[in-house]
Amino acid sequence: MYCDKCGAEQPKGAAYCFSCGTRLNSDVENKTTINLNKGKKEQVKVEPTPTLLPSAVLSGQQGANDRYNPSEAKPSFFARSSSWLAFAVLVLLIVVGVYGWNQYQAHMGSRVAKLQADAANFATNGDYSSAMKSLEQASSLRKNDVAIDTDLQDIQTAQRVQSEMDQLPTLFDAQKLDEAEQIVTAVDTEIGKRSSPFLQREQAELTRHQTNLRIARTQEKAKGTDNVNDLAALLTEMEQVGTTEAKQVHTDITKKIVAVTSQLATKLLDEQSLLAAVQTVEQGLKYAPADSELLALNGQIESKKEEIENRKKEEEAKAALAAEEKRLAQAAEEERLAQAQADFVLQQIDQQEEAKSTVQLFYAYINSYDYNQAYNLLGGSWHKGTGYSDFSSGYDNTYDVWIDSIDAVPNEQNTEVTIFLTAQESTEYGMVYSTYRSVYQVGYENGVMKILSGKGEKLS
Repeated sequence: MYCDKCGAEQPKGAAYCFSCGTRLNSDVENKTTINLNKGKKEQVKVEPTPTLLPSAVLSGQQGANDRYNPSEAKPSFFARSSSWLAFAVLVLLIVVGVYGWNQYQAHMGSRVAKLQADAANFATNGDYSSAMKSLEQASSLRKNDVAIDTDLQDIQTAQRVQSEMDQLPTLFDAQKLDEAEQIVTAVDTEIGKRSSPFLQREQAELTRHQTNLRIARTQEKAKGTDNVNDLAALLTEMEQVGTTEAKQVHTDITKKIVAVTSQLATKLLDEQSLLAAVQTVEQGLKYAPADSELLALNGQIESKKEEIENRKKEEEAKAALAAEEKRLAQAAEEERLAQAQADFVLQQIDQQEEAKSTVQLFYAYINSYDYNQAYNLLGGSWHKGTGYSDFSSGYDNTYDVWIDSIDAVPNEQNTEVTIFLTAQESTEYGMVYSTYRSVYQVGYENGVMKILSGKGEKLS
């Protein structure tokens, strides 16, 4: 038995197709009916009813496509598989197209890479025309490629800077170092730090010209100085360069150091400046330790030095005797001066104490209202500026005065006395206490200690 829907063979007695689930039926079902009117049996041919699919029965919903009509013809295998075949062919075409495109791109990429490599080799050998042609071919194969455009720009830059650097040998020979340095600096600014295979040749040449410029500058400096320290610094610079040209310049500078130190040491030896002469020779030997001229000059200095040292010892013995005599005389003088100083200090101390006592006595007279005695302690210049009546009336409102502190220091020929005092004074508001600071110049006038001048300020 076969399924009328999908054509699959079914086991005997199956109710549903094991493949598509359609209910299995006979072509025609014979059913017996009883005719009640005639009282006899009739055999009626009944058409089969379309059967619901199992999925429709389970869901409870019926649609036009959920019923199976046994009269429909079974579809062929080609009809059932044509859509899948079309899809498979489409996928195959897409895969073949993508593969072919990738192969094309890989081939083009290999050609472009080879052209770029050829261009780099041409540029390294200085054949910029061939390098340019290779890059133009690469650009025609791959339009608007940023890397190729950059390489083309680098080739143009290489041609331009090469033209500029071609001027440098002539400028070096003419000692036009400033012009050469301008070109080297400009080229270094343009290509010095750029990483490109098309600029490597120019960068190497730039490095060589920079070294040559450094050597030329060193030669220029060496010609313009006789200072050994400056020349030694130039030696160090040439040692750092290390090229054959730099080594020759190093030798020339060493010879100049020997000449300069020999000339200077000879002059110092004639002037009997032996220590300076020895130091000068040693400085030259530091850079030319085997130089015969410097070694001979060093021997002359040692002989001269020994002769002078012997003479110096004799002179030192005579000087020592004279120095001892002088020392004894100075010791006696110092003792005398020390005694005089001690006497002066004692005199100053006495004068300071006397000055303090004079000021204290002045205020004692003020407190006892003896203004006449106080006025007499003032010097002549004070008397000229202030009469007695003005002086005494200045203390009309003063009832009492206390000296809180007093100090004295020497001041040229006089003594400066500083006091802080408190005064009890009468005002329109009653009796108040005020503090003052006064500074007096006290000294001898006609052999008598006087208060020569003074000034004060009210503190509170």
